[in-house]
Amino acid sequence: MLTARSQAMTTLASLETWLAGDDGETQPGWLLSTIDLPDLAAGATTRTTTEVNLALAHFSTTWGPRGLSADVLVGGNSTAHGRGVMLWTAGAAPEASTLSTSTIVPILVTPPTSGLLGAVELQTLTAPEGALSKQLDAITGKTVTLAVDPLIPISIAALGAAAPATARSWLSRLVALPNESFELSYADADLAGQLQAGASAAAVAGTADIGAGSFESSQAPQTSPVPLVSGWGPTLSRLAWPAANTLVSSNVSALLSSGFSSVLVSSSNVDSANRRPSLTTFSGAPAVLVNSAVTASYSSALNSTNPTDWQAGASQSLAYIAAAATDASVGGRFVSALPRIAINSDTVSNEAKLLDLLSQPWTTGATIASVLATTPVTTKLVESPESSERLAGIRGCISPLAAWRELRSGPGVHRCRCPDGGRCLRPAAGRSR
Repeated sequence: MLTARSQAMTTLASLETWLAGDDGETQPGWLLSTIDLPDLAAGATTRTTTEVNLALAHFSTTWGPRGLSADVLVGGNSTAHGRGVMLWTAGAAPEASTLSTSTIVPILVTPPTSGLLGAVELQTLTAPEGALSKQLDAITGKTVTLAVDPLIPISIAALGAAAPATARSWLSRLVALPNESFELSYADADLAGQLQAGASAAAVAGTADIGAGSFESSQAPQTSPVPLVSGWGPTLSRLAWPAANTLVSSNVSALLSSGFSSVLVSSSNVDSANRRPSLTTFSGAPAVLVNSAVTASYSSALNSTNPTDWQAGASQSLAYIAAAATDASVGGRFVSALPRIAINSDTVSNEAKLLDLLSQPWTTGATIASVLATTPVTTKLVESPESSERLAGIRGCISPLAAWRELRSGPGVHRCRCPDGGRCLRPAAGRSR
């Protein structure tokens, strides 16, 4: 049985409540359709499609997200219940000036155990049909903020003249983009995890650590420094982005001591009293709040492998943006981020479609810098320490990293001397990022 709620969900809180389904209500709203399902064994699954007459939903001419519900009935009782959402576009959409959207796009690859990408890996990633090249294709022309893993430009610099021509061309394209950008920690290392594991400061390695203009290489055959064709640097500096739901209060002051001046924080790491602001402060540091619920929807769309799953993730993603456009508590600004996953040939096409979808005429793209220039709203940080098992694994990297911080103060490009090249510091798999 497929049913629909007729009322538009005009706030992020109402949309989140609907999708959570914690009200325990089944078969809510107006009946749209009934479908006969085949007999299924315990644990089995099936897919089915149907056409529905949306006039039965009584959506009227009010623009906005609407809730859909599906129930499996046995003997008239609901034995399984699921919810979705769609954007009803009848009626007048909000003016584009109503909502400024700041979307962060991570540029990440799977880090090698050696600590640097080799020529073969770079050749594959930056070839015309390579994942990194296709990602820049998707980004070009979009007002998004790039979160770049310095592992990539540093690896290209380390190879010098031995770097593939495609890699040097890719770096030149990155440099030429007008987008706002900032650096992730090297290999997207877990900033909060390092501090909770006992590090005195977060290990911060970026493109500035390779000097200005020439680089020594442990992979290239030449013996003298080779100038890089096109160097890249971020437009935003000293911006920390801990993994979602990993931050505790003491980490903020430690990040400031490590050289950061502002922080990106997952909204689920914050108690904002049912409001959805984009900027707050912790320990005197500006903290930009990244909506965690929409990131989960982005992830569903990005990792989909069939049209049905793509449509579900994309519809939910668009509904969040639409709800933000009519939610007074967001203050006209909405910050979101695509999932922090290594780009690959399977996800890059979905990322391109998702970025196209998010470029709606009823929104205006904006920078993180513009969010930092607004007035912060008072919130409370929800203490979210990492697991003891996770921290135990990170502690094995702390001493090697301390030595590496001393090593990298000298000239040239140096590898992290952790047993696995620093991969132990990446945010834990399976955790919302």
